[in-house]
Amino acid sequence: MSTSSSNTIAVLGGGISGLSTAWYLKKKGFEVTLFEVQESPGGVIRSEPNQYSVFDFGPNTIRDKTGSVSEMITDLGLEDEVLSMSEGSKTRFIVKNGELKKIKQNPISFLFSDVLSWKGKKKLFSEPLKKSLNSDADESIGSFLERRIGKEAVEYLADPFFSGIYAGDIYSLSKNKLIGRLADFEQDYGSIVK
Repeated sequence: MSTSSSNTIAVLGGGISGLSTAWYLKKKGFEVTLFEVQESPGGVIRSEPNQYSVFDFGPNTIRDKTGSVSEMITDLGLEDEVLSMSEGSKTRFIVKNGELKKIKQNPISFLFSDVLSWKGKKKLFSEPLKKSLNSDADESIGSFLERRIGKEAVEYLADPFFSGIYAGDIYSLSKNKLIGRLADFEQDYGSIVK
C-alpha cells in the first residue's frame, strides 16, 4: 500500500475514541499515527493495582446494539478477554463520603437508605411534579438531570451510571444525542418517569 500523504492520517488522543478511530481507519487501508500525551493509551480507561485488588476506572459495561464493538473485539483477537456479567454484578454500589453504599433496588428500601439525604430523595421523587422546559435546545445530560431530579441524585446516582457507560463528564455530554427519549418524555408528558 502506498504511504502517500493522502493515505496517512494522524489521530490525536489515545482514549477509547482515538483508539477506535485508529482501528477503523487502519481497517479502511489508511496509515495511521496515533498521538497520546499520557504514558499509556486508554484515556480514562485504566487499571490501578493496590495491595488488595485492582481498581478498574472508566466504563464497566459495553452496550453493543449495532455489533460494531463485537466486530472490533473479534478483529483484535480479544474474545477471551471479555467477561460476561454475573448475577452478583447486578448489585450496585456508589462511594459517598469515602464509604461504599449499596444502592437498594426496591423503592421503599431506597427511601430508607442513606444513599441520598431526605432533601435529595424529596427532589428525586418529586420529579413528576416539576414543570418541563418547553424547548428543543440541547443541554448537557448533567444540567438536564439536575433540573429534573436534583443535584444530589445526579452526583450520587446519575453521574456514576453515565460515567460507567460513556466514560465522560455528564456536564459535557449531549442530552439530545445520548438520552433523547428522556428529553422527549419531558416534552410529551412533563416527566421523565412516565
